[in-house]
Amino acid sequence: MFDLIPLKSFACRSLGIVALGLLAAAYSTLSTAAGCGWSIAGVQFPASGATAPSMVFDVQGKKMLFSRTWYNDDRYPVGSLMGIDSSTATQYQLCNQLNGAQAQTLVLVYEPPPGAMAYSDGHGPGFRIPTSVAGVAMGVQFPSAVPYPPGLRVSMGSAPVFGTTLPPNSMAPFTITLSVVKTGSFTAQHTGSHISVPGGLGRLRYATGNGFLSFDHALSMPTIYSGYEDGRQIGSASAPYCAFTSLGNRPFSGVAPTITLGSVRSLDFTAPGSIDLGSRAAPLIFSCRSSGGNNRTTVTFQADFPGGADGVGLPKADSEVGIQLLINDVPAVFGRPLAVAWIRTPFTPTTDNLGNTLANQGRYCTQLTNCSTDTTSPDWVLADSGVGSNSSTPVPVTLKYFQTGNQRPAPGRIRVPFTVTIDIQ
Repeated sequence: MFDLIPLKSFACRSLGIVALGLLAAAYSTLSTAAGCGWSIAGVQFPASGATAPSMVFDVQGKKMLFSRTWYNDDRYPVGSLMGIDSSTATQYQLCNQLNGAQAQTLVLVYEPPPGAMAYSDGHGPGFRIPTSVAGVAMGVQFPSAVPYPPGLRVSMGSAPVFGTTLPPNSMAPFTITLSVVKTGSFTAQHTGSHISVPGGLGRLRYATGNGFLSFDHALSMPTIYSGYEDGRQIGSASAPYCAFTSLGNRPFSGVAPTITLGSVRSLDFTAPGSIDLGSRAAPLIFSCRSSGGNNRTTVTFQADFPGGADGVGLPKADSEVGIQLLINDVPAVFGRPLAVAWIRTPFTPTTDNLGNTLANQGRYCTQLTNCSTDTTSPDWVLADSGVGSNSSTPVPVTLKYFQTGNQRPAPGRIRVPFTVTIDIQ
C-alpha cells in the first residue's frame, strides 16, 4: 500500500491598519527672545537658536489626536471634522530686537507651508495642510484674520515701534483654531497610519510697511507628547484591516499553515470526483479592525493549478489526483468573494502605565460647518472603531482528495498550494 499524503498550504494576503491614544491637563508656557513674548495655554516654546521660539501645540494635539483611532467609514463624508481646538494668544512680554522697525506699525502674519490650501468657514479664514496620512489634513484658522500676502494678518500693534521694542499688550490678542479634517478615504495600512505633519503648520512672521523682519515662530504639532518617551500614542487613521489568525490548530505566523490529509490507498479511487477517506476539516479564523460602517467582509480562494471542477487544486497541470476545497461542504468557486461574518467590539477607554486615560476612539463632527469646539457636545459622535474576530462563527473549510480522470492514480505524494485572501469594505 502506498500513501498519498498531500501537504495543503494556505498563503495569506491582508489589508492593513491599527492605532491608539490621552488628554493631559492644560498648561500655559510662555515665549521670549526675538519678537514678542506670547502666552498660549498648552503650547510649548522650545528655543530656536537665533530666531524667535517655535510653538508646539502639545495639549491641543492631545485633545484632538492622542490615542485616538479612526478607520475609513463612508458614513462620514469628506469635510467632516475629526477634532478641533481653539486657543487665544496674548502678548504678555516686551517685543524686542525689532531692528529696522522704528516708528512703524508691527503686524504678525501667518504664512502657510507649501502645499496648504486656503479655506474658510465659521471658524474664520485659514488653510488646510496635508498630513502624513492620505485623506487627513490639519486645519489652521484665525477667526479675526484678514488677507496679507503670503497668508493672513492675525495681529497688529496698537502703537508704533519705539526704537527696537514694543511694550507688553501692544499687540492685539488673536485666536488660532486647529482642526483635524477628513479630506478623502483613509487608505494607509496599519504600519503607516500615525497622523503627523512633517512639514509643520507654517509660521508666524513679523512685518512692517518696510517688509518682513528676519525672525519668525515656526508652528508644529508634537511628534512625542509631553510625559512620553516615544510617539506610539499619536492618533491614527487607516483603512479597515483584517488578517487570518489560524486554520484549524495551525497559526498564520509568518509561514502559511500546512494541513496534511490522511493516507489512502490507490484502490480507494474508483471514479472521477472526491472521496471522503482521508479528508480533513479545519475552521478558518481571522480578526479585523474597523468602524461600524465597514460591514462587508469577504474571503476569496485561489489555486496555483486549478482542476476541472469547482474547488479543485492540482499539484501541477494535468495531474491525475488533486485536492478539493469545500466551504460548508460546498466546493469553493475560485476567484469568487464569499461573504463571511464576524463580531466587532468597539474600543473603550483604557488606562496606561502612567495613569493617563487613553480614549482609543476617534470622533467625528456630524455638521460640515460650524462644529462646536466642545467635542463632548451633541455635534460630535464617536468614530465607532473596534476590533473583533469570527472565532464564534468560523469559516468551515474541508479538504478532500479528488480524482481528475478515469484512470486510477498511481501511488505517490502530492502537495497542493491554495491562496486565501480577505477583504473588508
